[in-house]
Amino acid sequence: MNDFLKNLRSNQGYQQQKQYPQKHKNTRNDSKGKNSNQKDGSDAVKVLLEELAPAIKQFLEKVADNQERMVAAHEKKVELLEKIEGNIPEYFRYATGFRKQSRRRNIDERKQKILDMIKKLRDENMTYEEVAEYLDKNNVPTFSGRGRWHAQTIHRLYMYYP
Repeated sequence: MNDFLKNLRSNQGYQQQKQYPQKHKNTRNDSKGKNSNQKDGSDAVKVLLEELAPAIKQFLEKVADNQERMVAAHEKKVELLEKIEGNIPEYFRYATGFRKQSRRRNIDERKQKILDMIKKLRDENMTYEEVAEYLDKNNVPTFSGRGRWHAQTIHRLYMYYP
C-alpha cells in the first residue's frame, strides 16, 4: 500500500489520459451568408404562424366563450343569493350577524334619546355591559321605569332599533 501511495504522490506509474484533439464540424454553409440564414428563419416563423393561426383563433374563441359562461353563472349566483337573503327568517339573520330591522313601533322622545345615547356609546366601542353600567350610574330610567339596565337589554335595543 505504501508503494502505491508513493507512486501516486510522485506521479510515477500514473498514466495520463490521452488528449484527443477536438474536431468541430462546420455545419454552416459559408456560401449562403448570414442574411440568407435569417431570411430562412423568418420564413419558417411565418409559415409556422400561418399554420398555427387557426388553432390559436379557436383557442381564444373558447376562452372568450368560457368567460361569458362564467359571468352568466356569477350573475345567476348573485340573483339566487339575493333571493335567499330576502327569505332568511329573523332568527337566522340574528345568529349570522345581520342587524334586525326596526319593529316600527312608535317611540316617544324620551325613549329615542335613550336609544341615541346607547348608539353613541356603542359607537365609542363600549360593550353592552359597560353601556348598561353607564346608564345605571347616570340614573337613566329603563323604558318601564322599574329595575336596572342589563347588557342583554342593551343588546336587544341596539339590534332592534338601529
